[in-house]
Amino acid sequence: MKINRKFVLHDIKQEHFIICTDDKDININRIITLDDISAEVWNEVANKNFTVEDIVTYLLGNYDVDETTATNDAKALIEDWTNKDFIKQ
Repeated sequence: MKINRKFVLHDIKQEHFIICTDDKDININRIITLDDISAEVWNEVANKNFTVEDIVTYLLGNYDVDETTATNDAKALIEDWTNKDFIKQ
């Protein structure tokens, strides 16, 4: 998987926003907020191919979470991002 390049993460006053850019225009109908952890994961996987396991490894290495929870959270995040077209397979 890879992050769809038309979506860009911006940090504004400690808030994280995904903004859809189409042909260098900003589509204000497609501005989505992310929580801190989702934004960290986005930055970790941006600009590279990644798997569910990559996100699980990141969560396990950075948070006090068990593997089952990390796996479930990673799968849920990927499902959400896929539904929003943030991810290219």
